[in-house]
Amino acid sequence: MIDINLFKDRFKKVIINKYGSIGEFAENEDAKLKELGIDLRTIYRWTSTANKYFPKDEQQSEICKILKISSDYLFPIPQNGLDANYYIGYLEGLLLSGYRQTETAKAVSVSLEDDDDVCNKFWNTLYAYKVRNIYEDIDARWKINPNSTRPNLYELVFNKLFDDHAHREYLVELALLLVHYMGGKVSLFEDRVRLAKKACEWAEKLANEGSSRADYFRSAYYLLKIDALSWIYMETGRASDAVRELEKISSEIDSERWPNTSVLCQIFLARAYLLDETYPLEKRLKDAARILERIDQAKQITNELVEVRYFLVRGDHLLAQKDRFSADAAFAVYSMGKELQEKLGIDYTTSGLGYRLGHACVSMAEALVNQTDHKDQVKNTIRDQLLSSAKSIFEHITQNYKEDSDDQLQALYGLARISLIKKDYSEACKQAENVIAQCKSVSSENHLHIVLGLAMELKDKIIKLRGE
Repeated sequence: MIDINLFKDRFKKVIINKYGSIGEFAENEDAKLKELGIDLRTIYRWTSTANKYFPKDEQQSEICKILKISSDYLFPIPQNGLDANYYIGYLEGLLLSGYRQTETAKAVSVSLEDDDDVCNKFWNTLYAYKVRNIYEDIDARWKINPNSTRPNLYELVFNKLFDDHAHREYLVELALLLVHYMGGKVSLFEDRVRLAKKACEWAEKLANEGSSRADYFRSAYYLLKIDALSWIYMETGRASDAVRELEKISSEIDSERWPNTSVLCQIFLARAYLLDETYPLEKRLKDAARILERIDQAKQITNELVEVRYFLVRGDHLLAQKDRFSADAAFAVYSMGKELQEKLGIDYTTSGLGYRLGHACVSMAEALVNQTDHKDQVKNTIRDQLLSSAKSIFEHITQNYKEDSDDQLQALYGLARISLIKKDYSEACKQAENVIAQCKSVSSENHLHIVLGLAMELKDKIIKLRGE
């Protein structure tokens, strides 16, 4: 049941501040659809928590008793709008309420632009997913009906709201709240692409209509294009598509209005250049370096989450160079990102930096193997320590992160690399085959995860070394 006192204290205060009195609120016909939708969302946000199911439908009558209005008046919104507010309120309550109150979280800024509601929502949800284990809570509502009266989230998003022009703003808001959940599961990558494309379409149209929320939808359009869409393109071998999307945003975004969003676009563009295999590696390195140097010179990063991504991509660029000292430099840059991410209260081992640090350790060990006299005990000891550190990171990820995740696949591939360096070819081949099988089982048939190609190359190398 609803905590009646909490509802009275909070909800009635909001209504009285906005309308002057409960009676004026009930009589305000003009606000009945638009304003009431926001107030319904507030209801659901306050009455849902991370560990509870939705408020039951019979609680609506109690809300009506408090406001002294009929249930017919309080819920006149068309069903899709009602369901959308229901889930938006639930997700905001789950993801945005108390996300800083964790054991490790620090009081730091996690918004991209200080005055931007979209950035606050989009990036605070990422923060919440990383510091709280809430995937299971949303899993239970993704393709499973929470009760007999509501559609599940998948049905609402892809069947009811997807082409519902009248409620297109709700699809944009749900996309902002759900894309980081979908990004945590490789099996949902293509659903994330579908949702991001449609939400971008609606957000751009809403922004161009010149409403009072035009800036809100413009910001949503930028973030969904830059992160929700382009990042998945890069993770699934479509870097050239990411380049196209990111170059378009880079040419049109107002860098003074959205400085951190603009630089995030440049950071991701550098990574897209780096991964675009339609060009030779030398050109890709050069194009990415040009972007990263421009970012260095501009010195416009003022947000910690954007800075973490800068360290991530800068390290990727160094590691791709594959010379004697590039792995050492990449490790140092990733470590700077790790330090900052830990300040944010996020476990670095399960947020993209962990497996990158592990791969940097493996690459440093490879460099020692290639140049070392096998009788050089000091260098052999350093190599073994590097491999041990990498193994600890990879095993931590495989034991603590979900099987259906980018981090998990990369960690399994890292363990195969370690076995290869140790010349345990049988184990390395088995581990590589496991990565290949998992990639194929969770990825879209047409857009397989980029680690699949790496694992297949590793397996071919093992076969040659074994003389098969």
